[in-house]
Amino acid sequence: MQLCYLGSAVCNHKGKSYPPDYQIYKSDLDYYAEIMGASENFTYTEYTPPYTKSVTVNLLRQVSISNCSLGVSYGLTEENHLWVDLGCRAQFAIGV
Repeated sequence: MQLCYLGSAVCNHKGKSYPPDYQIYKSDLDYYAEIMGASENFTYTEYTPPYTKSVTVNLLRQVSISNCSLGVSYGLTEENHLWVDLGCRAQFAIGV
């Protein structure tokens, strides 16, 4: 079930505000955010999430020709920021 929609000004969920580039969903077990992460021109890029708890990241759909491999071309920093590198571009689900 989708709770917030891409392009909305700000989504409020669980008392937190999420920027419009995050889509918030509810699964059977928990809530997660979907975001498109992209390493433009093979550069390292970080996405700062609007939450602080420990999270998980799952690749939903790779759209780049370059391989997306957990721990190599995408992952989470110690601060729980999504990072992408080496040309990876994909739709990710991040536990929130």
